[in-house]
Amino acid sequence: MRMLKFTILVFLFSTQLLQAQIGCAYAQRGISSFSQQILRIDPNTGNFDTLSTLNGFGAGTTSLAIDSVNGRCFFSGWDTAFVHYIYTMSLSSGQILQQPVAEGQYNLGDLQYNTVNGFLYTLTSITTNSKQLLRIDALTGNFDTLGTYTGFGGGSTALTIDAAGNRGYFTGPDSVFQFRVYTLDLVTGSLINSPLVETQRNFYDPQFKASNQLLYTHFGVNSAVSIFLEVDPQTGDCDTIGTVTGFGGGTTAAVLTDNNEYLFFGFDSVFNHRVYSLDLTTGLISMWPIAQVQNAVGDPSYIYKCVAFNFNGIAENDLDNQVSVYPNPSNTFFQFTWAKEDLAFKTLSIYDGCGKETYTTNINSRTGVAIEVSAWDSGIYFYRLVTENGQFVSGKLLVD
Repeated sequence: MRMLKFTILVFLFSTQLLQAQIGCAYAQRGISSFSQQILRIDPNTGNFDTLSTLNGFGAGTTSLAIDSVNGRCFFSGWDTAFVHYIYTMSLSSGQILQQPVAEGQYNLGDLQYNTVNGFLYTLTSITTNSKQLLRIDALTGNFDTLGTYTGFGGGSTALTIDAAGNRGYFTGPDSVFQFRVYTLDLVTGSLINSPLVETQRNFYDPQFKASNQLLYTHFGVNSAVSIFLEVDPQTGDCDTIGTVTGFGGGTTAAVLTDNNEYLFFGFDSVFNHRVYSLDLTTGLISMWPIAQVQNAVGDPSYIYKCVAFNFNGIAENDLDNQVSVYPNPSNTFFQFTWAKEDLAFKTLSIYDGCGKETYTTNINSRTGVAIEVSAWDSGIYFYRLVTENGQFVSGKLLVD
């Protein structure tokens, strides 16, 4: 096993990711047996804006699946008569756009939205040792059973998908309780491979990263320590990205953002509920401010799922790999450089933590540009470099 060694630093940072311009973090929580809330998170303050409160549920709902291109989310649940629906909600207004009756009237696992074909996918348990892969049409509520899999020794983690490669991944124990990482074909439903997991530990929500074809996940060593892993689904090999201490309790499901971050919810050592961010490049752990939702319904609220997306631009593309920013963090200047002169960046724009454009400049150089930031307030900012043909690269800046 290759060990990736990082010094893990925990510090407080502030920013706000706006859904329209820069992105948002979204979450779902139950406030009673019959009510659910969809939350939009402001990491600058820790406040959760209630996008929508949904009453009249007869049971809990599945976690959110996000369609960031069309500004909507999906989830499923029962009404008070225990009829199962597939819900589509607007991320801007919080309105339910449609709610067809679900063809399969049984509990679903974690929903995943396929950006290529527009279907939802989930892995659901039939019995304690068998599971089914389902493809769901959110418009009609119709289900297609792609595959049925037996021989499990217990529950598995949620499904994560590679939309472009038509692959689905999950982890869990086999019939003799050896942990494996499973790869499924999203077209035929066939089981492609299932190597043993090197660490032999059950993971939280694994997340697939398209640029390197790897999974990212974490597990709790105990109530105060979590280990973050990079997992090769082809071999089961695991690399440790970092170990974080100081938790007061387990963490919930996570998500990868376009800015190479792994976001998750958890409690700190004094049981304040926070959102944490792991930078997959540096191994640096950041934590957002204490969540306002702490006292909203008495005890700290359990968040079912964190979903995030950032700039509505080009995620994980060749341009991202050609741009570097140094130093970052900085309190004096930022130097943006790129290796290829034919990139032809035309403008550089900077946004503050509220999504407001605070700086813009035209670029005359073919290889880089520098900006002075000594008079700027400390905090998180976001940049956007736009090419002559309209493509752009986005990223995060820290003014300390």
